[in-house]
Amino acid sequence: MPKLIVILLAAAVLTGCARATVSTQPGTATTVSLNQKNYRMVKPNVIGASYGFTLLGIIPMWRPNRTDAMSDCYAKLPDAEGRTITPANVLEERSSTYLILFSIPKVTVRTDFIEFIDESDKTQAAPKPGQ
Repeated sequence: MPKLIVILLAAAVLTGCARATVSTQPGTATTVSLNQKNYRMVKPNVIGASYGFTLLGIIPMWRPNRTDAMSDCYAKLPDAEGRTITPANVLEERSSTYLILFSIPKVTVRTDFIEFIDESDKTQAAPKPGQ
């Protein structure tokens, strides 16, 4: 009988459920036309995450946030300083894993990074005919 109680208690503590929501709304309202060849793909499908902790599923100890998730994405970019790099196609997903005594909320951001190309740079970089 004591073994059964320990097994049931362990099963109750180790089981849980999950919930996820997806948001595609950008954090800013800047609009840029990408229907011209004025950009190039720097790094596609970059994923950043931020985690939190909630006691008893309702008392937040610390919350995950989009800023930390985006910082994680930028940290995965090589030598981005001084370049005109911006995220495009940003997708934000919020999920939580619920256990008996706590839950672990998570914010995941998935984005493509593009770099805008100046028209003068394209003409200078293009090879001249005959060379």
